[in-house]
Amino acid sequence: MPDTRRLPEPGVAPANPTPSSPDQRPLRGFRQQRDQSAPARIQAPTAPGALCARLRLVYWRATILFNGPHGMTGEELRALLDRNPEHAEATVQALANQGVVAAQILFGRMLLHGDGLVKSQAAALAWFEHAGKTGEAEAINMVGRCLENGWGTDVDAEQAFSCYGYAAKLGDSRAQYNVGHMYLEGKGVPRDAERAAHWYAQAALQGHSRAMNSLARCYEEGWGVHVDMKRANEWYRRSAEAGYFRAQYNWAIALVGRGRIAEAAGWLLRSSHEATPDVKQAIVDYAASVDHPSMHVVVTVLAPASADTPAV
Repeated sequence: MPDTRRLPEPGVAPANPTPSSPDQRPLRGFRQQRDQSAPARIQAPTAPGALCARLRLVYWRATILFNGPHGMTGEELRALLDRNPEHAEATVQALANQGVVAAQILFGRMLLHGDGLVKSQAAALAWFEHAGKTGEAEAINMVGRCLENGWGTDVDAEQAFSCYGYAAKLGDSRAQYNVGHMYLEGKGVPRDAERAAHWYAQAALQGHSRAMNSLARCYEEGWGVHVDMKRANEWYRRSAEAGYFRAQYNWAIALVGRGRIAEAAGWLLRSSHEATPDVKQAIVDYAASVDHPSMHVVVTVLAPASADTPAV
């Protein structure tokens, strides 16, 4: 029998099948308005060493001219920033203004979270939309995230779903996970557990750890698929090994059911490293319910920290 103590994804509820499709709806304006100008340029701050930082961009500007805006990959951008961390913000700004799509997306993320820059969700959205004009799936997915959460714009679940669906069909695993989440919750689209499981599977096969955990829940609960605990536990294990803390908790419960309690305790401790306060408390409560020396250790290690950490 499925264990009712499993940790679901935040906000996920069982779904009733109703067919729909990600690309039935018109996508947000950046698809229809490809002649829009770029967001207003943000001038890089002047500082000692700024000239050297600018000189380091010469090679990449030549790459852009030769190969187009996709000439620099995200990996190349990160490598450049790792070599020049003290001027990371100025470098990303300059490359974004030069048309490097990977930099435009990263610049948008920096603005979204205020990483080294004044936080501006509206400016972040503008950069995501501008990058999305190139058909870059990651940028389109981020536009969907802004629309779903109201970052720099009004909440629009239907348009968010359209963006996720478009990016998902381009193969972006994060967008595929988000499509599954929207289907399972019925946000911006009628609930459809079968389609949710399908998109979770697409993302999971690409190594998306949260999608693996969600797919496992589908197999455990029978959401859009037949109940199959063997497959559920396999996906919990794979997600746990990929580092997702909720799956590590769920895989620990599966191990307890197999009598592998000491191993389960180890996974609970690993889960606690990244766990939110509510999950950490769930770990302590579960460990306290299992009478085994290894679980007593989990309670001893985590109970004081759990009690001192306020829930959020």
